[in-house]
Amino acid sequence: MMMVGDDDDDDDDKLRAAGRRIALAGCSQGCAMAFDVAMHSAVELRAFCGILGHPLTGTPVGNHAGMPLHFFNGANDKVMRWEWVKPMIDRLAECGHRTIVHGPLKGVHHNMRREFEAKCLHDFLDMLEDASPSSS
Repeated sequence: MMMVGDDDDDDDDKLRAAGRRIALAGCSQGCAMAFDVAMHSAVELRAFCGILGHPLTGTPVGNHAGMPLHFFNGANDKVMRWEWVKPMIDRLAECGHRTIVHGPLKGVHHNMRREFEAKCLHDFLDMLEDASPSSS
């Protein structure tokens, strides 16, 4: 992303400020794609939320280590099995990322209802609100 203007420093500050207002989320394959976009972003975003998914092995890690990365995964997921997903999330933490793992959640499998996805997103947004400087 690039902003055109006379004062490059001013534009960089505006871009960073805009990034702090954006959170990306995705479910299943959307989780992998949203994570990839977040890691390739020109600026650090507010946060990331992955539901029933995992980071792609080819996505670069180490970028934007201050961005909270939330993962909601199921204990009964046969598509995104916890034993496959956990090492990928652990790798993020080893590279300095702020990973917040919700799970593996008991009774949660891959074909969950929309209500589950909505609850994960609401919980994620509540955590962002609780963590915002203005809520202190």
